[in-house]
Amino acid sequence: MSDLNRLGIKISRPTQVLYIMCGIPGAGKSTRAKELVKNGEIYSTDDRIEEGGDYKEFFAKMNKTKNFGALGYVHKLNYKKACVAMDKGVDPVIIDNTNLSPKEVRDYVKYALSIGYTDDNIKFIDVGTGGATAEELADRNTHGVPLDKIKSMIDKYNSNAPLTLEKVIINK
Repeated sequence: MSDLNRLGIKISRPTQVLYIMCGIPGAGKSTRAKELVKNGEIYSTDDRIEEGGDYKEFFAKMNKTKNFGALGYVHKLNYKKACVAMDKGVDPVIIDNTNLSPKEVRDYVKYALSIGYTDDNIKFIDVGTGGATAEELADRNTHGVPLDKIKSMIDKYNSNAPLTLEKVIINK
């Protein structure tokens, strides 16, 4: 094993793990994340939204005004909180978002590598659709994501899955 990771950074955190959950709402990402967490912490943009108020109202307001800046803000907030946890040595750190494309996880992965994580300790947990149809996922996701959005997310997922470290680092 090399003492440098994919970014050429000296490995200084050989035991810290970053899990990236990947999948469609309602497929079981959060359930699986809770199984993995043990002594670590879960970072979810949904949790950041709920800290600020009602989830459904948050999206209703954005859809009504067509101003989606607030979503970008909570994604950045989640990222910053996860980075602080990685810096503190929290193990594992779990990113529990849909993470359907390399772009959506790139900052988390690059940050972990930049502070000395090993390539092998960045793990993608792909739950996909959890074996459910789009209709079932629309019915069972906890945040009321509508069927048309679920279908477009499945298309996005299918065009990128499975995510790998190489896809995340190389694809722009």
